[in-house]
Amino acid sequence: MYNHQKVPAYGFFNDRYRDFVRGSQWNNKPGYAFNQEASLYDLFHLICGSCTDYYKFKNPHQTINYVECHDNYTFFDYGTTFLKKEESEVIQACKVALQLVLISQGVPFIHSGQEFFRTKMGIENSYKSSDVYNRIDYGRRDKYKKNVVAIKDLIEIRKQYSDLRMNDPKDISQRIHLLEGLSDFHLATIEIDGKEGKLYLIIKNDEIVKSITLTNTILIFDSNTKCNNYGNIYSLKDPGVYIFKENK
Repeated sequence: MYNHQKVPAYGFFNDRYRDFVRGSQWNNKPGYAFNQEASLYDLFHLICGSCTDYYKFKNPHQTINYVECHDNYTFFDYGTTFLKKEESEVIQACKVALQLVLISQGVPFIHSGQEFFRTKMGIENSYKSSDVYNRIDYGRRDKYKKNVVAIKDLIEIRKQYSDLRMNDPKDISQRIHLLEGLSDFHLATIEIDGKEGKLYLIIKNDEIVKSITLTNTILIFDSNTKCNNYGNIYSLKDPGVYIFKENK
């Protein structure tokens, strides 16, 4: 990955993105999604496609944004087996992480079954394990249908708004801004100067209810589902991503 400047037409699994959001099993630390305080600077530039800060991919298409894949633990197993956290806490973290992937500039990567918290029963690297561990358990899809629907909704929004899929790093730098006055270590507010009006992205990783003022806006995703709620002051409780558009 560190030779990315030599091959600008190629994309790379962004381990920096994974380790920041999920955490690294090599330093035994949970990441931002697990209700951890983290650098707003780093979070913002990961959302910007890792092409506007000191790391600087040549363009956002070079970053494959992911938090789990076929190698190593699934996110769910990382939380329950490696970090030994309660299942309810891990599910919240899984939700935050995948929603974050889907609103970041760059290429989103979703591992099969990730939207319903796939498990390989704690097996860290299952390439030599049987189908008992590697199969897709569709019973979990039915069990966690609410989250499956949320991810479908968020994919639709990503497709609808090209401002979530920019190509030019200069465009990203000029049009995406961190609103520090509406942010803290557990909530980040990002403004996008969209082609059809402003978009606001809020990423929240804790369960503390917070009130935020975004005048003359419409909430179109509330961390759980698509919606169409006009307002000026919003009360945010659930961890996850909230998306607002300017009411024009």
